[in-house]
Amino acid sequence: MPLGDSITEGGGGYRYPLMEKLLAAGYSVEYVGSRTTQSKPDSPLGVLSHEGYSGSSVGGIANRFEKIYKQNPADIILLHSGHNQFAEKQPIPQMLVATRKIIESARSINPHVTVLLAQVIPSGKLPKYSYIPEFNEALIPLAAELNTKESPVILVNHAEGFDWRTDTGGDHVHPNAAGGKKMAMRWFEALQKILPPPTKKPSGFAHRSEISPLTQIRLWEGPAPDTVENPGPEIQEANGRVSNVSVPMLDVYLPDQKEANGMAIIICSGGGYGRLASGPIGKGAAARFLPEGIAVFSLKYRVRPPSTNVVRDAVADGKRAVQLGCVYELRKMDEKMRFETKIGLLRKTESRFGRLKKPTFGPKGGFQPLSANS
Repeated sequence: MPLGDSITEGGGGYRYPLMEKLLAAGYSVEYVGSRTTQSKPDSPLGVLSHEGYSGSSVGGIANRFEKIYKQNPADIILLHSGHNQFAEKQPIPQMLVATRKIIESARSINPHVTVLLAQVIPSGKLPKYSYIPEFNEALIPLAAELNTKESPVILVNHAEGFDWRTDTGGDHVHPNAAGGKKMAMRWFEALQKILPPPTKKPSGFAHRSEISPLTQIRLWEGPAPDTVENPGPEIQEANGRVSNVSVPMLDVYLPDQKEANGMAIIICSGGGYGRLASGPIGKGAAARFLPEGIAVFSLKYRVRPPSTNVVRDAVADGKRAVQLGCVYELRKMDEKMRFETKIGLLRKTESRFGRLKKPTFGPKGGFQPLSANS
């Protein structure tokens, strides 16, 4: 769980380069959290969860922490919180109390949680943040006091080697790309010491700049059911998003045959039924799941406009995607493995795909029968 303020929340910070390093090294990990703000749509990782709160002090985070941690009881917490205070108010004693409260609250929910506690990055916004070096020093005895064998508290020094003159943006507070990579490396080095050995061969993720679908499947032969007349062309928007979708498609990403395990996941991008990011989301899911042998199908379903009943149409496309995904998986695998095929549906949205139940196949289920070319 990445936990902290805007330095954690920001998509240009450490979260993305850290995950790239972890996946490239072969670790099977995921971020947990209730928030998905400030994602990087152009990243093949897609949306990454977190608990970063812009403008929050460590006290503010401590006050909300118990509730959010009950919802997402992470095994490891990456806590970087020491900004959003004023030096003239002598905030360090209260900050230490709040830091302690976070760790104790986590332990009350998960007695075996590991906390990586950051000595936070320095800032050039002075004199406001002139207290940071003293705060970082005060964290040393606090971490030593709270550290236990059952629930380690491990200090991670992000201040060392971080120069706000070259490693932050124009505000002299938030890390730029170089600063984000430095933070990612500090976290990575600490995680290597506590994570189980990688269970997969290195993915090579950090060395590929682009992931492309193997093929695309058109969901329906001819126009989709209830398609309006003259819907107009799809509109390509910024950051890989698309709107005015009337021809639903599945982007297919397949793992190496030696790693394929007969499982697949269908990704449904969010966008309030008005636009989709099925391309970037699909690439992110592929980067996450292909190394585990799981096939990925990214669904581009109908939106409004042009749909006049978008829930009906989107759910129909979702059901059809499950059907086609199952058939595609069956056809590409050996006969003896067919019974192992499992399809999961993941929605990155507040849509109503939760209505979907076990799919039925063929005309009885209301679907058009598959053609020989499907």
